[in-house]
Amino acid sequence: MRMKMKKNPWSLVWIKNSNWWKERNSIGTLLLFSLVFTGMGFFFLLEFSLIPLCQVVRSRSWTVTPAVVTESFAEPYGRGGRLCIHYEYVWGDRKRQGNRYDFFHSRFDEGGSEREKLIESHPAGKRIECLVNPNNPAESVVSRSIPWTVWPTSLLPLLFICIGIAAGRTAVRNIRKKLKKHLNGGKK
Repeated sequence: MRMKMKKNPWSLVWIKNSNWWKERNSIGTLLLFSLVFTGMGFFFLLEFSLIPLCQVVRSRSWTVTPAVVTESFAEPYGRGGRLCIHYEYVWGDRKRQGNRYDFFHSRFDEGGSEREKLIESHPAGKRIECLVNPNNPAESVVSRSIPWTVWPTSLLPLLFICIGIAAGRTAVRNIRKKLKKHLNGGKK
């Protein structure tokens, strides 16, 4: 008399000969994809939009202080460049240096005429005004304006987040279906 063997989920023969592994693997891949996409979206949204916008709001209470530009130039950065304006200001009795033009990393695309205009309008020796954090005088900025490029660059991370959440919901729905099917003994 031959004994029937139960399907042992830990049996490699059963896993190899069934679709269980493929189904489980596809759900895991989808779940991993959703976590990576959502995480990347949140990271880029924070780094390029939310943190700089919060800094703009936070700088409203900063003190306007006279400063002198020591140098201004374009630094190669990615496909375009980054505006670098170095300046000196006096806070209290100490002479301090700053190099932040704005909170958005002053990035410009190739051939940026706007960048060239800013460099020309900030030659060495020019007197400007900067904003200084009274709680941390080493922290300063020349402009707290919000460039128009912030809004389109915020849309791409939001798209990543939406795709990641949709993929995660699909993965969770598939996990629930598989679990329900498994608990019902293979019946739908």
